Amino acid sequence: MRLDSIHGKVTPFFVVESGIKVSLTPKEHYQAEQIGSLRYEENIKKNITCQNNPPKDWRERRMKQGSVAERAVSKALGYPWKGKGVHGEPDVGDDIEVKCTKYPDGKLIVQKHTPDDLKCILVIGVKLNYTLVGWMMSQDAKQKKYLWKPNGEQGREAYFVPQSDLRPCSELELK
Repeated sequence: MRLDSIHGKVTPFFVVESGIKVSLTPKEHYQAEQIGSLRYEENIKKNITCQNNPPKDWRERRMKQGSVAERAVSKALGYPWKGKGVHGEPDVGDDIEVKCTKYPDGKLIVQKHTPDDLKCILVIGVKLNYTLVGWMMSQDAKQKKYLWKPNGEQGREAYFVPQSDLRPCSELELK
């Protein structure tokens, strides 16, 4: 979601034109955010941290966003939602990794340590409305042309795949 000023107010807008649209109920959204908070607290207890050590409020917010996006993908594709799930296992089903952003032009970000046999789905949205934009196998995302270190020397290298290179979700082969 990009923010632009219209009549002096900050207004969210979406430019995603294709993909699978899914809406969560307020209850589904709330439950997913609560699970995101639980994941964050569990990671703190297990000393699971981010390499680039972002602020704590950012990490918790990202855990909530990820949990909500996973809930949206589960709903859209007809999989049971894993809820808290298990750290290091696929987010949805047996082979789906969910990546999310609020930016309509956001990229699919795949980490170097992501197993090569996962289908990585990019989800865009905020609050109750989400779009499954597209997907790519993690091994296909790990190309030099996508490798980027967004914060210079202090950042962590990852693969940033533009939406134009993603396959449509209609091509997903579900197990």
